[in-house]
Amino acid sequence: MKTEKDKKIKLYDFTIFTATSVLISYAVLLTLFLYMGFTNEKNGFVGFIIAGLLFLSLGLILWMFVYMAPYLDKKGAHHGKKVISIYNIKFRNDYNMRFREEQIIIEDKLVKYEKLDKKEINKIVIKVQNTKANIRKVNEYCKIFDIKY
Repeated sequence: MKTEKDKKIKLYDFTIFTATSVLISYAVLLTLFLYMGFTNEKNGFVGFIIAGLLFLSLGLILWMFVYMAPYLDKKGAHHGKKVISIYNIKFRNDYNMRFREEQIIIEDKLVKYEKLDKKEINKIVIKVQNTKANIRKVNEYCKIFDIKY
């Protein structure tokens, strides 16, 4: 039986509104191009090709933002090959000037970030959008493992 400490907490880099609008847009476009594929006698294959490319891009988006989303567990924070141990984990909020949004940055306490350039820092920190759901999940995680946020 899994306890609170055993479960994975996924941090998604999107809001419910963003996900809903993207999925609705894909549904409309897929419907449009599949309709074009079935009804157009001369150039129907173009609709099927575009619909196939849309399915492929939707699959890649879901893989990137849902399956490969950063997560927190009893060992620490993980995102792809990046791993930050639970004993050295540090959370902070920052404003991203490029995307004009708040984000949660997960860092390693033992690394001296002042001595590193921006590219090296981006290779070792984990960044996620500062949504209400992510804040709630990080606070829950910090409460379970007694970490200061």
